[in-house]
Amino acid sequence: MKFSGSLGEYEVIQTEDGSFSLFSEAFNEGCHSSHGAATETRYVYIDGCEVADRKSKCIFEVGFATGLGFIETSKVLEDFIFYSTELDEKLVLWAQEKNKIFDTFEKVGNAYVGTKGSAKAVILIGDARETIKEHSFKLPFDAIYQDAFSPKRNPTLWTKEWFEDLKELSSDEVILSTYSASSRVKKALFAAGWIVEEREGFAFKRSATRGFLKGEHSDQLLKKLENPKILPYTDSEINS
Repeated sequence: MKFSGSLGEYEVIQTEDGSFSLFSEAFNEGCHSSHGAATETRYVYIDGCEVADRKSKCIFEVGFATGLGFIETSKVLEDFIFYSTELDEKLVLWAQEKNKIFDTFEKVGNAYVGTKGSAKAVILIGDARETIKEHSFKLPFDAIYQDAFSPKRNPTLWTKEWFEDLKELSSDEVILSTYSASSRVKKALFAAGWIVEEREGFAFKRSATRGFLKGEHSDQLLKKLENPKILPYTDSEINS
């Protein structure tokens, strides 16, 4: 099954745990692991950001896609605000129609606002680098689901400057979690002032990455991050 979004066609794919994901023609990449979209979301983001244990109140997600981030979060939390970004407006409409994510759903300015019980979602439409600067967030982020397409396909959402912007919008207690194991992503986080941690990856990925604003690096990882041969992704590199 395929459908057309604002950026091109998407192929609907059933993953190994029975949940559905998408393959984007525009980015030439899937939105989730083929080993289980819902399972990956729970492991990398719900568990990775410890949202249930910490009773997170304000969550920021990079890339709404099928809405799995909100769906899985709402299974472990009730009262929270969920901010997300999405470049493809038609994809947001498709996700709501297919998955019936929200009880109420409307467009307000350049965003879609949805509610489910006591939970509220605000999905910012457009270039995330711009929309996060234009929107007035009600609370600082205490969890960040860094779920953009890969640095190879979508480098602007993996740069030092992007992680600096996220840092400015976050509380001291924030946890950022991503599926990426890239050394350059870790270096970009490090250069932006985040404490970086490696954790076991999902399925067959060797590792995943978390970021904190408190704590200390492990000696082994700090040695790697201070290696001048590893260069962070930067806006200047991408725009040159």
